[in-house]
Amino acid sequence: MQLLNQPPQDKPDPSLNSVRHGILANAVVIKKGDGRENENEFRELQGKFFEHLKPMGIIEETLIDKMVSSYWRMRRVIWAETGEIRKLKDNLTFSRTMKAIEELNFKEGLPGLYNFQDYTKSTTGIKHLRDFLKSVEEEFNAVGYLSEKTVSKVMQKLDTGADGADMSIGTWIGMFNDRASGKNMPTEITEGEEEISPEQAKRIMRLAINKGKEKLNSLYGLNKEKEGLEYESTLLSTSLPDKEIIEKIIRYESSLERSFFRNLHELQRIQAERLGKNPPLPISIDLDISGNEGENRFVS
Repeated sequence: MQLLNQPPQDKPDPSLNSVRHGILANAVVIKKGDGRENENEFRELQGKFFEHLKPMGIIEETLIDKMVSSYWRMRRVIWAETGEIRKLKDNLTFSRTMKAIEELNFKEGLPGLYNFQDYTKSTTGIKHLRDFLKSVEEEFNAVGYLSEKTVSKVMQKLDTGADGADMSIGTWIGMFNDRASGKNMPTEITEGEEEISPEQAKRIMRLAINKGKEKLNSLYGLNKEKEGLEYESTLLSTSLPDKEIIEKIIRYESSLERSFFRNLHELQRIQAERLGKNPPLPISIDLDISGNEGENRFVS
């Protein structure tokens, strides 16, 4: 009788079970190194599972531990996928820039084989031509004409191959540099031919340099827009990891999902049985897939 008059004792709080019975799940958390995970966040997640599912006994607690473990590792699958995509995108700009520089260095290592059209295929090449033309202008401003070495480079890099009024800077400079320097002045003037003085030749060369700068600036703007669209398309195409990585992620994620729901269903069956219900026994099916990859396969 004395026992009956005693106040009922509080039942143990199921949420505290996560602290006492988390041996399996706790091993999942990475606690050291660069990839260290937040143990408090894991504990909070674990407590929510225990609070919601209210396990009784070590078997139910172990099943929930397995579920928490699977859930925690499924988050890593998403992180891994995100990391693979970030790696592709982060490497894209660097690889693109390095490729342009390597192509430019290759062209510079083989003088005479590459011309204006080759350099103006990329913004990197156009930047190089603009810097080169700037050095040409500085040399011209200093002495009023160009050295034979500079003229040779101008003829190679800045000759667009155009004729008539659209003649390239390379052609104009090649024609008038000697006049601008005062060399090779004609001793006789053919009837009807107008003599070009050194000052006139210098004005023509300066005009050609300015026209060249305008043309390169225009080409740079067009190429920059074109390369921007190409880069955007390539960037969008890297929104998925490589096929091999995708298959690996899918296999791992599928395995974790199967483990999660298998343990959940087993927990539900055990809890239903504990509550006096009569749940059906679990059915186990073993699949054997025969045949090599690429051939017809049989399931038995």
